[in-house]
Amino acid sequence: MKHQSNRIFFFLYLFFWLGENCLSQYLGVFYEQQGLTGTQIGIVSGIFNGAVIAAALLVGMAGDALGNARRLLMLLCGGMILGTGLLFSVRGWPVTLLAVAVYGFAYSPFNGIADKALMSRLSAAPHLFGRYRMGGTLGAGIGVLIAGALVGRTPFLSLFAVYWAAALLCGGCTLALPAGSANVPEDRVHLRDYARIVRMPAFLPIYLTLAVWGFTESGVMQFQALHVARCGLDESYTSLFVAAAMAGECVTFALAPHIIARLGTARTVALAFFLQFCRMGALALLGFLPLPLVIFCQIIGGGAYASLYSVITQAISARFPEKVRCSAHTLKLVVNRGIGTTCGSLLLGVLYERGALTQAYAILALTAGLYIGISLFYALVNRTSRLP
Repeated sequence: MKHQSNRIFFFLYLFFWLGENCLSQYLGVFYEQQGLTGTQIGIVSGIFNGAVIAAALLVGMAGDALGNARRLLMLLCGGMILGTGLLFSVRGWPVTLLAVAVYGFAYSPFNGIADKALMSRLSAAPHLFGRYRMGGTLGAGIGVLIAGALVGRTPFLSLFAVYWAAALLCGGCTLALPAGSANVPEDRVHLRDYARIVRMPAFLPIYLTLAVWGFTESGVMQFQALHVARCGLDESYTSLFVAAAMAGECVTFALAPHIIARLGTARTVALAFFLQFCRMGALALLGFLPLPLVIFCQIIGGGAYASLYSVITQAISARFPEKVRCSAHTLKLVVNRGIGTTCGSLLLGVLYERGALTQAYAILALTAGLYIGISLFYALVNRTSRLP
């Protein structure tokens, strides 16, 4: 019966990622249409990720103190609609930065809070996390296919409209979350409790991994559609590549419990970065490799996120105290998007202006390849399941 009540999390993730992938994959094209340069697009991404850092810390602390996931998630849905509404309807560089900051602030802690609420209900069976998180993968695939059908054929308003509709449905799902996701912690949370997160042995290996991951993952954000167009393909091919990755991600989420049980934590991380190496490497060689091979690499590369996210989420829930676990989960996005993706986006922005996006994607692929070696080295030396 409890598993039945958890099904709403499947749809919560589904609608969140449906809207996000419908819009975010083509925001680079939208920004370019508004007259922004490559460097300005990189700055916009940096502002977004700066808001990610602020929100993940502040909202994560609020989540630990109040324990009311439903109310927080509802407010965040409203913030996402407000931010993207400003982004679409108001022109001007300062307003664009403000709109992106509001959007990023509302977007960033959403998954971390949902993850914490779900993992609290799965305490006896954490391996089932992927079953519900798979809803996000399905939604992301649907969203990017909708975007591919609309972009270039309809005004950008249609992509924003799909996003707003999905955000409203996501907000509706938050109202149906199980009552257990709104429990207030018994012990009051103090600032010194958050210092414990940083001092714990698991902190550096977990969050360093996420920072490097965010850097490599920046290649599938705003610049992917621009890179596809620069390589001589229609920008709508971005949807095909992302949808292929979502197919691989969906399969890997289902297999994640078996993969982690067989390989252990460190080797699962190595596998994730190997799959990411294939995905970024194929994008770096876009225009040189046969298109079916590129699509195949996107499919297997999609499994990278599922395997890494599953093992990291389970590691956080297993190794951090319950009273600060909401912050520990939202901190995933601080280092992933706020640090890693910001650095990657700025690199892509600078090299885009210089006509060197291919080289940028090669750097992302090589970084993933380097972390494969680091992960395997730690797995060999420690002979434990610790993250590298």
